[in-house]
Amino acid sequence: MTRKEKERKKEKKRKEKKERKKRKKERKKRKKKEEKGKERKKEKKRKKKKEKKEKKRKKEKRKKEKEKKERKKKRKKEKKERKERKKERKKERKKKRKKESLFVPCCLCDQLNSLRGVGELIRRSPARIREDARSLKESR
Repeated sequence: MTRKEKERKKEKKRKEKKERKKRKKERKKRKKKEEKGKERKKEKKRKKKKEKKEKKRKKEKRKKEKEKKERKKKRKKEKKERKERKKERKKERKKKRKKESLFVPCCLCDQLNSLRGVGELIRRSPARIREDARSLKESR
């Protein structure tokens, strides 16, 4: 083998080695790129999941807040109704007491009622009715 052939062979070997190295580098680069892409995808997925979770949490918070407001409103309404009923009962009791105090607790009550109309009797004060009853009793 001549020197030229030997050099050509050596050159060929060197080129092949260089080519192999280049392909290896490219493969490595491609692999790295793919890995990066996968990582980006994973990150995106993670972010999406996190956002979904956050959205769900916020929705739940709003729901709880709304329920709390509703309960507060309901309690306020019930309190108002209780107050109203209490007021009504008080009014009724007062009315009942007034009605009871108008009538004279004696046998002359019927005579008094017959003498005056019931409407007139109600307009009079209890003290006045008793006074009228006394005077009626004396006149008998």
